[in-house]
Amino acid sequence: MPGSEAQAGFYYQNIVGGHYALDLIEFGSRLRSLTFDNFARAKHIDDIVAEFADRTVFVQVKWAHDDSSAGTKRETVPKTGVKKQP
Repeated sequence: MPGSEAQAGFYYQNIVGGHYALDLIEFGSRLRSLTFDNFARAKHIDDIVAEFADRTVFVQVKWAHDDSSAGTKRETVPKTGVKKQP
């Protein structure tokens, strides 16, 4: 179906953003705001901007249909229990 790949990417971006959004409802959270696709705040890093009291985190979210595509989770996040080498 046309557009389904793009929709899957947006869905994944929203899941990642949900991780930050949960911090907004935590008492004592230093997270002050969360925006998606905020081109005015970050032209080239536009997926998620999380503004904390002491810092701003820019998140570029990538999604791929399978592990043979570039930018998969496997390439950026180690398996559970596996430590990255320094």
